[in-house]
Amino acid sequence: MLPLPSLPRRRRTGAVILAAALLAGGLVTVSAPTASAADTGYFVDCDASAPGDGTSQSPWDSLSAIAPPPGGFGPGDSIRLRAGTVCTGSFEAIGDGAAGAPVVLGAYGEGAKPVIAAGGATPAAVTLRDVSHWRVEGLSVTNDADDEQVRSGILIEATGDEVHAGIEIVGNDIADVAGITHRFADGRYVSAGILVKLPAKSTGASGFFDGVLIEDNSVREVRSMGIALTGSPNGDDTIGRNTDVVIRGNVVTRAAADSILVGVSDSPLIEHNVSYDAGYDAPNRGAIAGIWAYTSIDPVFQFNESARTQPGPDSMGWDCDWGITGSCTYQYNYSHENAGGFYLECLSCAGPGQTDEPHLIVRYNVSQNEGFVNSANGRVRLEMYNNTLYNPDGEFEIRLPANTLFANNILVGKGLTRLDADRGITVSHNLYSGFAVPASDAAGVAGDPLFVEPGGAEDGLATASAYALRPGSPALDAGRVIGGNGGRDYFGNPVSATAAPHIGAFSGSPVAAPPLPDVETPAGELLVDGGFESGVFGSWRSIWPDDDNFVVPHTTQGDSRFAMQLSIAGHRGVEQTVSGLLPNTDYVLSGYARVINAGEEVRIGVYDSGAAEAYAPVVSTDYQQVSVPFRTGASATSAKVYCLKETGLDIGFCDSLSLRAVAPTDPGTTDPGTTDPGTTDPGAPGTGGSGGTGADQGEATPAGQPLAAASGEAASDSLAATGAATPFALIVAAILAMLAGAGALILRRRRV
Repeated sequence: MLPLPSLPRRRRTGAVILAAALLAGGLVTVSAPTASAADTGYFVDCDASAPGDGTSQSPWDSLSAIAPPPGGFGPGDSIRLRAGTVCTGSFEAIGDGAAGAPVVLGAYGEGAKPVIAAGGATPAAVTLRDVSHWRVEGLSVTNDADDEQVRSGILIEATGDEVHAGIEIVGNDIADVAGITHRFADGRYVSAGILVKLPAKSTGASGFFDGVLIEDNSVREVRSMGIALTGSPNGDDTIGRNTDVVIRGNVVTRAAADSILVGVSDSPLIEHNVSYDAGYDAPNRGAIAGIWAYTSIDPVFQFNESARTQPGPDSMGWDCDWGITGSCTYQYNYSHENAGGFYLECLSCAGPGQTDEPHLIVRYNVSQNEGFVNSANGRVRLEMYNNTLYNPDGEFEIRLPANTLFANNILVGKGLTRLDADRGITVSHNLYSGFAVPASDAAGVAGDPLFVEPGGAEDGLATASAYALRPGSPALDAGRVIGGNGGRDYFGNPVSATAAPHIGAFSGSPVAAPPLPDVETPAGELLVDGGFESGVFGSWRSIWPDDDNFVVPHTTQGDSRFAMQLSIAGHRGVEQTVSGLLPNTDYVLSGYARVINAGEEVRIGVYDSGAAEAYAPVVSTDYQQVSVPFRTGASATSAKVYCLKETGLDIGFCDSLSLRAVAPTDPGTTDPGTTDPGTTDPGAPGTGGSGGTGADQGEATPAGQPLAAASGEAASDSLAATGAATPFALIVAAILAMLAGAGALILRRRRV
């Protein structure tokens, strides 16, 4: 796929969005600051053996032991929790920082992010109420319980008429928050992983926040909204509105309600965020959307991704909802597989009646496998142009308000059940594939748009490069000139204000479909494309038909450009059948794997080799090399090699797999650790075939035991411990030492 050009960002201070998606359980390394009278560092070690005074030499031993100075914490102060610890309870901010010198709640030391675990006993694990200039960074926050109540992970709240400023929530992990998910429950809109809450309109208070940065946070598995800026418990309007709001680089995964809801704000910028599986496992799923706005002025949503919003009322990727004034802009976003479709406009659905005519702009977005657009409500002015909507297995239903411009869009599908063209609606210069051009589009174009890789986009903004156009596309230079078009397309290519543009979200030079590269197979290598460098499955297949596995251009393993991404759900994987093996012959399978969440498990292994299943587990968030020696059975001439996400609810990766025969030894030499030659393993890995499951692997004979050696020495020690100190074992140890010294075995690509 094409690389996505670098995208402009405003006031960028954190990590790139894709890195945030991969580091949901990251490590922190923060040095202890030097204390001074005006810039004091306070320390908390919840594993300390005795109470302390808050200094680095004698830290407080709990959250409840924190004792702010008279008047509260001040400019430049920091309260730091020791990395790798779990603090039960909650924290509430006292005192104000200053512009350029915020009070910081963060971490110190090396290790996993320190955890604040509220246990459902309080409305929030971290509360910033009526304070200014605070920064919360590098923490892990939970607030779990068995019941649903008004609960959040991090709560930022204004309660009176004052304007507070300078709130930054950066680089935190928020998970397991037991809030409220039911649409009509009291408190539905004041429960979130990260919540910014203003006084309800009924209170008469007008306070708000001037300057809110929510950046590079991971929010997952929350039974509430992911990130939300709201007013009253049930979504009523508020008198004040937040200003200078930036929500950037956050990844929200499996929130039981909306992923990101932006309300009661003036000119908020929402960019480079990800919403996956909104509405996941909600006990009472109400009307939700992936990333949306209400009661705000001029919100801008750009470079975001919204995917797999669960079925229920609405369930769109994007939504401009009631109370929007000025404009509402969705541009350069990517959505896919949202159950309710691409876009919703619901300005007249609830709340106060419209008092103006908002300008809605939906342009240069890419949509895959979503067929519904519902923007028929409200008194609005909608411009929906230069979007790419790919829905080959479904029909389009497009409801538009009066006085809409619907132009330069690509629609690929099985049919068109509705495309409004009355009440002053202009339908012009769209491309239709899979069905006839409607009569209302006199300048419409029919034909295959010739995408580079139709249907090839996956998770990740950059994968939408699958919808670049190839030479000969009927969409090239066939669009309508639109004034004020933003000047660029989804990919960063310029868009002329005077010349006819391409139809769709791509306006660059045509791209030839990349040929599948030949994969050079090193001498002795038995796997085909063990590094996945062809960019496609090729000789690999999913072990089970419903597995959601992808070859992705997303890996940090050596100079490899592709890796295999294994499905979010546990027990999912890929395999390759290797033929031409020799019976009673020793082989070594090696490869690299990693997980997103530490402690979850990916296995690299082999079965159906005429012997017991053998595998090596990886539970690390960094790529780890493992090796699995095995011997084929007496009559075996093939085996199945696999990479399997065995446990956990997040994705895993494997890369650079290699299978080679061990150099033959003296024919008279035998390996006493070999299993019975008559043993076979007809089952898939871990499914209860004769190879057994992960639970009973420890009872296998030595050659069938899992082996995960980081070096030749470790492998040698492991083999010696089983009594398998044979020439075979020594050769395996030597090979492993060679692999460890040489690093990853990377399969190079050669383009034809």
